[in-house]
Amino acid sequence: MVKHVYQGVPYHLWNAETDMEKFFKYFDYGPAIVTRAKGPYVYNQRGKQFINSNSGLWNVAISYGREELVEAACKQMQELPYASSWSQAHPRAIELAAKLVEICGNHYQHVVLGSNGSEVVEAAIKMVREYFSLSQDTKNHNRYKIISLEGSYHGFSYGAISTAGSEVIDHQFGPLVPGFKQIAPPLLLQLSI
Repeated sequence: MVKHVYQGVPYHLWNAETDMEKFFKYFDYGPAIVTRAKGPYVYNQRGKQFINSNSGLWNVAISYGREELVEAACKQMQELPYASSWSQAHPRAIELAAKLVEICGNHYQHVVLGSNGSEVVEAAIKMVREYFSLSQDTKNHNRYKIISLEGSYHGFSYGAISTAGSEVIDHQFGPLVPGFKQIAPPLLLQLSI
């Protein structure tokens, strides 16, 4: 039996990385249910405005409601709403990859596109491990360890949470993907001097 209802709809949604008991305490007020956004603000079902301080979980860094982005997205949705880059390509992906290489001063020659941070972290883990396993120098074949900063957040997927080095995450989801080692972030190193 569902305990919570939103505007007559049973609440079956599991909010990732959310303490649901705390979430439901603020279910009817605060920014728990966001219904619209404009600029740097989000609004709840009562119309109360809140600053979107984490940019929609870092996905809306340029704010909401930008007309030029709405128009570009609408045009693209009419032309080609989706196409993967798996064994095929499409013009916008080719253009974006070229622009990213240019922005990076042509230091890199290849771009892997993903839908979210977790997905690209997973791709990076796989690429690094594949690179060493396929190395012509057999001494590299057992190089699989990945170093990350203690307390870092790289996403919600299994490989991405393995980078955090968090005892809480390990307890909740472990055993995690092996081969990750954590070091203290530079700021913490400075503070401990």
